[in-house]
Amino acid sequence: MFDQLLLATGSRPRKLSWDADSAARVHYLRTAADAEIISQRLKRSRRVVIIGGGVIGFEVAASAVSLGCEVTIIEAANQVMLA
Repeated sequence: MFDQLLLATGSRPRKLSWDADSAARVHYLRTAADAEIISQRLKRSRRVVIIGGGVIGFEVAASAVSLGCEVTIIEAANQVMLA
């Protein structure tokens, strides 16, 4: 289980289907406004799951860790930072 989830999928968001309860805790990072919302939510979270093991995902993970969050990164490819 997670407190917050960030989807860091690359240049275009790949929006996934979520149940209504989970959807309220899922954030996509594309704009400065998205970043601000995520920043505020990370300050109140303990555990974060990031889907996407690219540059954006790892930057958010580093920020989350610096705020004291436990971070799990999920990547579909065989290795992170592949592209």
